[in-house]
Amino acid sequence: MLARLYDEDKRPSGFAGGLVTKQEKYRMRRLTLTARNDWPGTGRLLGRYTITLDGDGCLREYRRLVRREGVPPGAQVRYAYLEAQNPSDEPQAARRGALRSPEDTQEVSLPWTEDLANLCVR
Repeated sequence: MLARLYDEDKRPSGFAGGLVTKQEKYRMRRLTLTARNDWPGTGRLLGRYTITLDGDGCLREYRRLVRREGVPPGAQVRYAYLEAQNPSDEPQAARRGALRSPEDTQEVSLPWTEDLANLCVR
């Protein structure tokens, strides 16, 4: 059996009172993709990616850039940051988003599990 510990902090059904999420390693994580290279958050940079669209706005190519590698002409750059959620944030109210169009540069966040591959049963 695989058990998960979940602390609702200040919510009526939780009794741990935030003790579990006091340690950052037990907090929910989120992955944020953004066009900003000056991320104001507390997350760590996972990587830079180039995105090239075709004439119809469909993805033609993407790839991870190596350190200090330049951006090819016509490509967009997206930065992937991983952050631990603030312990006072409600997990069920985690920020999520979707782009309105392929050219959209708004930030998109989604819940993330760093060790998901280790949790999967094959």
